[in-house]
Amino acid sequence: MPHSPSFNLSRILQETSVRHIEYHESLGSTSGLAVELLQDLLPMAPALVLTSQQTAGKGRGNHRWWSTTGALTCSLVLESASLHLPPDRLPLVSLATGAAVRTVLQSVAPGQLFQIKWPNDVMAHGIKISGILTEQHTTSGQSALIIGIGINVNNSLSGAPDDIRTTATSLFDLTGQTFDLTELLVLLLNEVESGLRQAAECEQALLSDITRNSLLTGMNVCIQSGEQQLQGYCSGIDVDGALLVA
Repeated sequence: MPHSPSFNLSRILQETSVRHIEYHESLGSTSGLAVELLQDLLPMAPALVLTSQQTAGKGRGNHRWWSTTGALTCSLVLESASLHLPPDRLPLVSLATGAAVRTVLQSVAPGQLFQIKWPNDVMAHGIKISGILTEQHTTSGQSALIIGIGINVNNSLSGAPDDIRTTATSLFDLTGQTFDLTELLVLLLNEVESGLRQAAECEQALLSDITRNSLLTGMNVCIQSGEQQLQGYCSGIDVDGALLVA
């Protein structure tokens, strides 16, 4: 097992359902490596690709995830069939993961306000603190789901480019405190597992949690989807993860 000064890998394996960890001190993108190694990782799923420094993180669309040492950046590799999720409910994966991130952040920094921003961000006081990227891939006839998670934890955004510094924050910037990344990751992985199970069972508790803690609930929104633009009042989240706009 690779040595990691930032993470206690043995503890992660002992206290979560993860069966294999692919750790690198520095990586371009955890999701990129997960795709590259998918044929090897999928038989060991749930598998985790983890790094202490991600230099070229991927975001939704053409966006990039900017991060420095101290951020929590990882990608969880799952066998799609193990989720027991109907295809029309796959958009719930990002939201369930976002709900898990929000729950963990709220538990370690209870004095702050964390909210889910549909479809794949978590915000702190309206500013981005976490991004989630879900991808589906197939290898050797098996379907895999890769959930990439980036959370600004012990890294300060004070040195970020201007356009990022004004739109993103970190736990350190919010609280002035540093956090145990292993502890945070263990909490997160267990919360994600619980959230995905609730998504598969279509539990109302999950949908209520997402709706209640959604940044957009109760707001007039303008959503761009391809060439279509949807405007209206957001009343919550549907059972398939769609935004309810009227």
